[in-house]
Amino acid sequence: MLIDACPQTRRNPHISFPAISLTGGAPTNQSLHPAVGGLDSLELFLHLCRSCEETLLENPSPNAARHIHPVSLSIGIDIMDYELKNRGHVAVERQQSNDGVAADCTQADYVDMRRLGTKQELRRNFRFTSILGFVAVAMGTWEVTLSATAAGLTNGGTGGMIWMFLGSFICFGSIVLSLAEMSSMAPTAGGQYHWASEFAPRSHQKFISYIAGWMSTLSWQCGTFSGMFLLGTQIQGLIAITHDDYSPQPYQGYLFVIAMVSLGLLINTWGAKHLPLVEGVILIFHVFGFATVLIVLWVLSPRNTAREVFSSFENSGGWSTTALSMLVGQVTSIYGLIGSDGAAHMAEETRDASIIVPRCMTWSYVLNGAMGFAMLITYCFCLTDVDAAINSRSGFPYIHVFQTGTGSTGGAIGLTSIILILGIAGATSFFASTSRQTFAFARDKGLPGWQWIGSVHPILHIPLNAILVTYGFTLLLSLINLGSTIAL
Repeated sequence: MLIDACPQTRRNPHISFPAISLTGGAPTNQSLHPAVGGLDSLELFLHLCRSCEETLLENPSPNAARHIHPVSLSIGIDIMDYELKNRGHVAVERQQSNDGVAADCTQADYVDMRRLGTKQELRRNFRFTSILGFVAVAMGTWEVTLSATAAGLTNGGTGGMIWMFLGSFICFGSIVLSLAEMSSMAPTAGGQYHWASEFAPRSHQKFISYIAGWMSTLSWQCGTFSGMFLLGTQIQGLIAITHDDYSPQPYQGYLFVIAMVSLGLLINTWGAKHLPLVEGVILIFHVFGFATVLIVLWVLSPRNTAREVFSSFENSGGWSTTALSMLVGQVTSIYGLIGSDGAAHMAEETRDASIIVPRCMTWSYVLNGAMGFAMLITYCFCLTDVDAAINSRSGFPYIHVFQTGTGSTGGAIGLTSIILILGIAGATSFFASTSRQTFAFARDKGLPGWQWIGSVHPILHIPLNAILVTYGFTLLLSLINLGSTIAL
């Protein structure tokens, strides 16, 4: 055992070890348990806790969720605190693992993985700046908010979008903080379904965790598809404003989706090793691109009055009340605020994950929320003709605002290109988080074909099969557009 291999915890072998009883049963005798000879009672207690944990992992109880490794946060935290003070325990076991993978693990990372019953198979090559850029770009709040304003303008208007964004940001923030807290306690790629298993009542643990796993996996898969589809249709929108005779066809959008998701596949496989560096660079572009679009709109665009912006509400969707219409249009705000938990699904590839991941989840949400709110207000001030924007040839109101604001098609193409580049980077990051969520759920035997999907490539050290599943799922969902755009 680890605790035997650490010389600083040994006592004088000539001193007898007192027989003790932790449960009121028969005393523990050194002759019956020679591996614990020379340990004090605290060390023996931790030794027994680890033995029980290993037994549970090897022979799970029928009452435990079979797809979730049985772990105990309360005992696990005690063991983690003790082992962090006695670093030799962890160091001995790390030497027995794959040096190439474990080299970037801190003591806290290794203890977390051991407590969660998970083997370290992925490289921890993300640091604070790279994972912050990863999540911030994956959320892409200001870019996505501009791209998805059609629903908000139809149901709610400019005033409805602004107030619903503010309310959504405040309320959704409590969810982000809760997820960040749970990720600090259990930094695993499984994310929500694992935390559901931790905190759910034992009688409902299996059911709640299994449902959470499927919902999380499918929602991330659909999110990847929606991002790729949005990028493809925006490219069609740019073609439409430059060629008056162009008529967008569904199959063309599908081809653009294939191009986008194929690029994401290449970056997440052969370029995976350099992904952290790319994310750090894209974070800078994310901020400077925001500043560029904001300044251009404020300087060049005609503007509405504050009363027109904050007090204008629409119910063009035909709903019974304006309030209900605003709730329907809230999808614009929500679409731009989701995705901060992407950091949690990259936890097994982040150094010091229990500290870095929750911080990045929180800061990326605050940063993106502030930029998204500022961009939304700017956009609403520059949107002088709502009907013309909604019915523009591009199909995207924000492209119409760029065109009227700059006074030229070239200016609109330039500003839209910034959003497209950042959108591709964000969709690629979303692709990565989706594959890790899928990989983790398959690893815990939650998906059909879990042995194949939940495997890690021995050379690339990435969940290659889960990445391929995500690629195929996106292509299949994109076929829906060939039959009916309304179905999407």
